[in-house]
Amino acid sequence: CWLDVTASVALFGSGETIAHMIRENIKKELGLTISVGVSFNKVFASFSLLSAMILSAFKSSISAFCRLIRSIANLIDISKHSRVCLPLL
Repeated sequence: CWLDVTASVALFGSGETIAHMIRENIKKELGLTISVGVSFNKVFASFSLLSAMILSAFKSSISAFCRLIRSIANLIDISKHSRVCLPLL
């Protein structure tokens, strides 16, 4: 869905602010989590949304990988230096 908020900026704030309000209202009223892409045109807004979704999936994968590494480190004996570095993952 595409929404032009140009005329609403004076009432509600920037596109980012409006997007945040939409996300919060849908979460509060429907219990759904949504993503909103914000840009000066439809193509870039879609790209922004896609980029955010990919980044979110990547961060989730990295977090899972780090949890796995920490679990393995707890099971085996690793050097003191490695134990110091693990919290950085």
